[in-house]
Amino acid sequence: MPFTTLSSEEEKELWRLSRFYWQEALRCERGKAYLAGCVTLGSALETLLILMINCFSDEADQTGKIPRNKDKLKPLLDWQLVELLADFVIDEIGRARFECPDAVLMFWKQIPVVHKCCSVPGIFDNPWAVHAYAYVHLLERYRRTWTVLKYLSSVAVLPLGVRGVRTLDIGTGPAPALFAIPIFIRL
Repeated sequence: MPFTTLSSEEEKELWRLSRFYWQEALRCERGKAYLAGCVTLGSALETLLILMINCFSDEADQTGKIPRNKDKLKPLLDWQLVELLADFVIDEIGRARFECPDAVLMFWKQIPVVHKCCSVPGIFDNPWAVHAYAYVHLLERYRRTWTVLKYLSSVAVLPLGVRGVRTLDIGTGPAPALFAIPIFIRL
């Protein structure tokens, strides 16, 4: 039995919220309120993850990782951010499961290493470095991709094909364009 996805009204509201959070994050950046901007971007990420799982609900259902409340599948709007991230994004990046404190500690220890040494050969031999890299860079590069798409759209040069848009993402790390473009196009 599939989980409850979004109604069209709920989907419209989440799109509105994601745009609102995005604008608020930009206001925070202009006002040099960086911590508030990070929190706001976290809210934007949560709404976008819910929208992405709604778009790919069949694939999400096939993973067998739909959050449950007792024996009953949770409706999509009741999912927590940690469920969105841990069960879908992080698992898909490298099948990581944060089930023990040691795993969390190993993950957090890799964040400063990734900041300083992400271009050093062999750094990603440690699987936790891969997760830390995605954590550090995915949202920021997603924002950059979105900014470029918004600019291209505003000057009417964003290429939109009759059969959709094909994307090739090379050298941007955790492939933020592959996440950003389909969501941007749906707006």
